[in-house]
Amino acid sequence: MNLKTDSYISGPNYDEFVHNVTLDTTVLDGLISKCCLTIEDREDILNERRLSERNRMILNILMARPYGTFQTFTEELIEFDRSKIDLVSKMKNYECEGEDNLAVFEVMDLSSHTIKLQKNFKILVNELATTNTIVDHLISDEVLCLEDQAEVCAHGNTKEQSNRLLLTKLMYKNADAYTHFLSALEEDTCSEELAKRIKSTEVTEKDKIKIHIA
Repeated sequence: MNLKTDSYISGPNYDEFVHNVTLDTTVLDGLISKCCLTIEDREDILNERRLSERNRMILNILMARPYGTFQTFTEELIEFDRSKIDLVSKMKNYECEGEDNLAVFEVMDLSSHTIKLQKNFKILVNELATTNTIVDHLISDEVLCLEDQAEVCAHGNTKEQSNRLLLTKLMYKNADAYTHFLSALEEDTCSEELAKRIKSTEVTEKDKIKIHIA
């Protein structure tokens, strides 16, 4: 789909949307959890120096997907910032009827553990409260190294920033790393419910196709 972001955000609302709406934190976390965007997309997006360019990239990626993303995007934006309801109401739905073409794609043999982490990305970013302890555990299990610890636990990182860094590293690792991460969560009384949630997360054929397409 060769649309531009300004084709569905009308006139004077365009500048407000691109320059003043923050899409690259919690909204992006939600889109990753819904499998509309990937960790690789996130890294590409954050390579853009200006908020406006990051916003444009997010929107352009969503518009290029061969399945519906508009409703998910607007729901995540409103959940993050309810003051944007009026602006969202002025957006044009960029999807065409019958545009969901997932059925034509074959399912790839993607690792379920990675998808489970991705589907819980947003809740882990927000609710994992003992990141330093988890990182210590993963270092002792040789899943992470001291350089990883320095980056994830850097002074000045918010809890959410540290958790995003940790999850990004884990999602590039194998099933053993995932198992060690779950063990670390289970041994931490503050995080054991998160481990249960991750374990019980269903991975569907649709999830696999959406991530494969990305």
